[in-house]
Amino acid sequence: MLNIKIRTAPIDLEKRITQAPRGARGKMAEEAAWYMVENKEKGLKRYPPKPPKSKYKRTYILKEGWVFKNYGAKINIQNKVSYAPYVMGDADQAWMHAGRWRKISMVLEDTWKGMLAAAERALKTYLREKGL
Repeated sequence: MLNIKIRTAPIDLEKRITQAPRGARGKMAEEAAWYMVENKEKGLKRYPPKPPKSKYKRTYILKEGWVFKNYGAKINIQNKVSYAPYVMGDADQAWMHAGRWRKISMVLEDTWKGMLAAAERALKTYLREKGL
């Protein structure tokens, strides 16, 4: 199983969420997590292209294994698929996946600016709804 907590995100994102009004924090964290998981070009669910001449039929079990739970301003992103650490784990990635599959740290690096933008949009929506 792989676990990612929003607090492992770059300081800009964590700081922005924790300094926001209390009522906005959960939605901001949720939108940031959604971006990291679901973004079609950069997110955790993105698969690399099949290797040339591969006859392996993809099951997309790993892709569907990504979920996140909202604990207010904290989000827990996880994949309970048993082999997830060997495909995308920073410490446990197997040699046959290295160079093809992005590690978790790479995904976070690729998505944190989009996560920050998603959190900012959620904050603006919250403030607009409150008439601020």
